Amino acid sequence: MNTFFLDRLNGEPHALAFAGQSTPWPVALTDQSANPVLNEALHAHADAAQALLYPVSADLLATTGRPVDLFGFEPNPARLGAAAAASASVPGIALAQLGALLDAASLGYNPAVAKPVAVLGHSQGVLAVHMVQSIVEAGSIEAASAQIDEILAIATLIGVAGTRQARQLGLAARHGEATPMLSVKDITRGCADQACFRCPRSDCRGRHQFHHALCALRLPGGSGRVRRGSG
Repeated sequence: MNTFFLDRLNGEPHALAFAGQSTPWPVALTDQSANPVLNEALHAHADAAQALLYPVSADLLATTGRPVDLFGFEPNPARLGAAAAASASVPGIALAQLGALLDAASLGYNPAVAKPVAVLGHSQGVLAVHMVQSIVEAGSIEAASAQIDEILAIATLIGVAGTRQARQLGLAARHGEATPMLSVKDITRGCADQACFRCPRSDCRGRHQFHHALCALRLPGGSGRVRRGSG
């Protein structure tokens, strides 16, 4: 980001959009942490969010096994690795998106003043949308600090709950690169419906889920492509 670009946003119609999962958030967070002022602000917000979670810290540790250091993941743009776990990625992405808002604020962009015509969030990007809404209502990012810390705490609860539920349902990838989530391209809705119908419910749970879903989507005469991925 640069001042010239943000100055234009202060006077021109624009929208803000925030991405969801699969975002290489450790890379963004590492880049942001290279700025000492931004690094201090991000750590302060992360610490404040953790303080709010103190009453349920034992429950969180029962799932994560140890405290999750959002600043301690390898910034690999090609592969998330351990940073893909929901217990890390949900609060990590939210924190990195807060970092972008803090960076923009330091360059003179305030959504309460600029008034974007729309604020959009894909999947968990809705958490950043709520941050922006809090900033707009409070008047500045500083005035919205308490609300932002609550949103970061909620992000941690969502991530840990997702990790726990995935384990209970046997959805965690434990067999090579198998995954219960697929990216499907170039097939019709009818083809996708047939694939789901052909996959027995008992076989769509646990470790066989990816195998059966992949086989089902390779329908005779179909040109569709299936790629393993995350949401």
